[in-house]
Amino acid sequence: MRNKVIWGFAILIILLIGVSVFLITRNTETDPEIVYRPLTPEEKKEVDRNIQEIIDKAKKDQPPIAEVEVEKPQPVENPVPVPRNSGAGIIPNYGLVELENPTLNKWIRLRTTNVPGIDIDWASLSPEELADTIAKLERGEISAPEGYYYRKTVPDSSGELILDENGYPMIHKKGEYVISVLWTMEFRPPPDVWEEYDRITDRKSFLKGNIPDSPEIGALEAKMAEIERTYRGPLPTTFGMSGSPENGARSRADRMKTRITVDLYTQMGFRHLLRRPPRPDGYYSKPPPPIDLNDLNFRGE
Repeated sequence: MRNKVIWGFAILIILLIGVSVFLITRNTETDPEIVYRPLTPEEKKEVDRNIQEIIDKAKKDQPPIAEVEVEKPQPVENPVPVPRNSGAGIIPNYGLVELENPTLNKWIRLRTTNVPGIDIDWASLSPEELADTIAKLERGEISAPEGYYYRKTVPDSSGELILDENGYPMIHKKGEYVISVLWTMEFRPPPDVWEEYDRITDRKSFLKGNIPDSPEIGALEAKMAEIERTYRGPLPTTFGMSGSPENGARSRADRMKTRITVDLYTQMGFRHLLRRPPRPDGYYSKPPPPIDLNDLNFRGE
C-alpha cells in the first residue's frame, strides 16, 4: 500500500516538472497589430524640411567641383564659289534693250565680250552669292583674266562697277571698242509714208537747185514738217569708243554698231528707214514730177 502511494507522488512530481518546463520554454508574446496613419500636412512639411537639410549639409561637405570651360566651336567660313562660264558666254545684251518703252536720253552700255570661259558664270549664282562676288570684285579680291577688265563708271579703282540689265558686272577685252545705245525721239514713219516723204524731198531738192524762188518749195517744206511732227517715236543711235586706235578694233566696232542698229530697227519694224526707197530705172535722168500735196496717200496717227 505504501509503495503505491510513493509511486503516485513520484508520478505527480514528474508531471508537475514537465508542465513547469513547458510553461517556462513557451513564447507567450504575440506580434502587435500595425496600424498605418497618413502624415498630416504639417508633418509632411517637417519631414521634407529635414530631408532638405540633410541634402544641403551633404552638399556643403563635398569638395568644390572645378569648372571646365568648354571651347565653343568657331564658325567655318565657306568661300563663295566663283564658277567660270564654260558655255557660250553671256551673249551681248543689245537684244535685251527695251523696245516698247525705252528710257530716253540715257546711255545704255552694252555687253560686247562673248568669250567662253572668260567671264564668271553669273547666272548660276544665287542672290547671296552674286552680291558677295560683286563685293569681292569691288574690293579687288577677284580679278578679271589677263587681257580683260570689268568696266567701271570711272576707269580706275574709284569707279563703281557697271552692271547690265540683269545686275551682272560687264567684262570687257582691253583695246576693244565700248558700244553704247542712246534712245531719242526721232522721225519714224511707216514704209508707205517714208516713200512719199522721200519723193517730196527729191522734189524740193530739185527746185532749190534749179528754181530757188519757186513758191512750191515752201509748200513742200510745210508738208514735210507736218509729216515729221506726226510720225515721231523712240529710235536708237549706236555709239562706239575705245582707248586703242588699232584698226582691227575699229573695224570690228563698226561692224558691231551696224549689226546692232540693223537688229534693233528690224525688231521694231523700221528697217526701211535705214535705206532710201527703191527708184525705177531712169528716175534720176529727169526731174522729179510735181507733187499734188492734197492728193498724198498720207495718214496721220
